[in-house]
Amino acid sequence: MRLTSLLSLVFLAFVFVGCDSGGDEGITILSVTPDNGNGGVSVTITGENFGDATAGLSVRFGPTSATVTSVSETQIVTTVPDGAPIGATTIQVSRGDDTDAIDFTVNDPLVGNWVSEGTNIAPLLAAPPFNTVRITADFRADGTYTVVTTDASNSEVTLTGTWQATAGEGTIRNVTVSQSAPTTLTSAGIYQNLDGVLTYEVAQTNPPLTGVTPPTAAAGFGSTSGGNFMQLNVQRYVRATAQ
Repeated sequence: MRLTSLLSLVFLAFVFVGCDSGGDEGITILSVTPDNGNGGVSVTITGENFGDATAGLSVRFGPTSATVTSVSETQIVTTVPDGAPIGATTIQVSRGDDTDAIDFTVNDPLVGNWVSEGTNIAPLLAAPPFNTVRITADFRADGTYTVVTTDASNSEVTLTGTWQATAGEGTIRNVTVSQSAPTTLTSAGIYQNLDGVLTYEVAQTNPPLTGVTPPTAAAGFGSTSGGNFMQLNVQRYVRATAQ
């Protein structure tokens, strides 16, 4: 009788341990690539127990929901949502009450490698004397930038300096650009990154240009010099490479 009771206790303990081990299995995030980016950037989350269906799966960057492109048991592909707050945050993956999170940094919408060609180039720059046919811009998270302009004769000019952005109106943000080479000057204006398309409009403020004032977020794109330039000074970029 005692032997039977002992065997029963051992069996129950085995069943208990087995059930407990299975219950511990849940969503686990192991890594995220890249670990920073701005709106529109594709992000791959690697881990365990994500499931194999987007239904019931929630991915959030801070308080902002993100769209899931694909999911498997070990990988989620998603996109940084445009409305995610800028700065240090977390990516949270949830399915029902099961959840896990990992650190992530949402960059300013201006950060990235951008290219402008054809009709995306501001008409003022496409026309003489500039005759610009291509612009590449690298705005970095450390507040520095490099812009290379190429004209119709394939001559290049490299511009370098620093930039600083502040909140404006809605998704339109303010930017101040301090160029250090090839000449020293300051420009101010606005920009907006929507779905990976960067709209950008600035005007030189120092040394000042007679009759030229920078656009404002409140007035929107085309507001250089109170709207006198209309869309002539509006530049558009698309993402050149992944961040």
